Amino acid sequence: MRARKRTRLGAMRQLVDIHSPPTGRDALGQVTGDWTVTASDIPARYEQLSGLELERARQKYDQADYAVEIYRPTSFTVTAAMRVVTTTAMSTRTLEIGHVGEGDDTLFKLVLLCKDVTSA
Repeated sequence: MRARKRTRLGAMRQLVDIHSPPTGRDALGQVTGDWTVTASDIPARYEQLSGLELERARQKYDQADYAVEIYRPTSFTVTAAMRVVTTTAMSTRTLEIGHVGEGDDTLFKLVLLCKDVTSA
């Protein structure tokens, strides 16, 4: 039996918000409205990818810049249409989810591969 990789205590130190895309449509069928907060203050661990991790992530999502690890939410389903918003004392970063994958503990964690769209 394969040993499971455990999350270290305190590994998920950051808090993130998950936003859902706007759902309104105008007369021409264009999407209108604002992104809505689906969940806030979710414990997470996010990091900018580099080296071998970046190459592996880009096999799943070719624009991946960041990996965000969260516990699997029970009240909603995370999809690639959503965004992750991180806020620190210095800045706010918006990450567009491109791939939703299973974490090491497949029942409890998700790994979201994201690209930075903060200035977009």
